[in-house]
Amino acid sequence: MNAATELLSARETDRKRTDKKLAKVNQGGAAHKVATAAGIIREWGAIYQLTATHCTCCGIELRDALSVTRGIGPVCSSKHYNLDFPITEAMIEDALGTLHASGLDKTVKKAAKSLKKSPRDLCNILIWWSSAHLDDTVTVLDCAAVVTALGFDSLGDRLRERNTEVVVTRDGDDHFIMRCRSHLDTRRDMARVKEATAVPREGRFKYGWKVPNDRQNLVWTILGDVFGDQWATIPGKGDTSKVVKIDATNWRDIRDAFRNAYPETVTSAPKPLVVRPGKPGWLEVHTPHRNFGFIAEFKAEVPYQDRTWNRDKVCWTVLDCYGGIVRGMVSRHFGGAK
Repeated sequence: MNAATELLSARETDRKRTDKKLAKVNQGGAAHKVATAAGIIREWGAIYQLTATHCTCCGIELRDALSVTRGIGPVCSSKHYNLDFPITEAMIEDALGTLHASGLDKTVKKAAKSLKKSPRDLCNILIWWSSAHLDDTVTVLDCAAVVTALGFDSLGDRLRERNTEVVVTRDGDDHFIMRCRSHLDTRRDMARVKEATAVPREGRFKYGWKVPNDRQNLVWTILGDVFGDQWATIPGKGDTSKVVKIDATNWRDIRDAFRNAYPETVTSAPKPLVVRPGKPGWLEVHTPHRNFGFIAEFKAEVPYQDRTWNRDKVCWTVLDCYGGIVRGMVSRHFGGAK
């Protein structure tokens, strides 16, 4: 018998011994299923070298072995992952249905079948999986949906909020608070919403506004210009949240939304203006809407040191010597200027 044959024979013997041990453990029922499911995930992680290096909740680097194994740090775990409620069979069935309808990997779904009687172990696997795929927003959001179905609302909300660009929360029955990543166009358009009031910074969002519920369509139209086709966290049933994709919009949609929201302010189409402000030696360039062709030509013709954007008046300010050039550009792109 050569060396290769001996090696194959030894492996076959080890496999048979392992099968006998598993057959004995199988008599234990749930314990065997949990061990098998955990083994599936560990094997998958070994193949693809997946590692939970950062907390799935806050993104901070994990340093101790237990946190790396779980995919969540001790602080976030104590804050969002305490099991102080019963997990019912209905919740488990809902979670399994949500899991199998998601786009998560088949290995995770296969492991879930063995963890029907151990929902906390299933949740541990989902947390680890989302941490190992921290940069994949869709995967994290799918994990968050299943975690929420299992009753861990705070953890699910935290996963959603960290992986979306816009977060909307209720503020009583008549108002909501919208927070988003900072962007000049969004801040400028939100400043035109008469009923909106700024709110203090919270978490990773520097800007936020409190808005009446009857201005939801206007706000979503504004968000669609910058955050179109991206994810937003909004209030769901009860105290939970859910994720929706923001429809993309453009400046025409925003213009029409403002006209519908404030019809009393619509008289005639605004005209482009090039006027001389109180500051000597400068001109103000007012346009009725954004025109990307005009902006590109304007920036190409006027050096950056000779132009500034006035956020308060929503106009460009340029040196007086560029008056003829700017008026010509405004006439070509907007049909005339004063």
